[in-house]
Amino acid sequence: MHPSLRVKERQDSYSYAVDWVNAEPVARTILAVASYAGLRASEIAGLTWKAYDGKELKVMHSAVRGKIGETKTETSEDSVPVIRQLRLFLDDWKMR
Repeated sequence: MHPSLRVKERQDSYSYAVDWVNAEPVARTILAVASYAGLRASEIAGLTWKAYDGKELKVMHSAVRGKIGETKTETSEDSVPVIRQLRLFLDDWKMR
């Protein structure tokens, strides 16, 4: 592969095992949000049901070491569209 075509891995990127579909419901939902919405772990930890309206997730907080606070950057505080696949996971978890 030509060197200019290589993708440099980011330090804050994470990989998930393919077997996440068979995970516990809470883990499956967290991984679905990470995979489909592309949120950071701290942003996912800071989500509440108020942030979800069925169409998008509003990233308003982050949680680091159990403390709720501001997002990493001002531009992180935004809305993320929820695609159908993610909506299925979120709606299923919300009904529990």
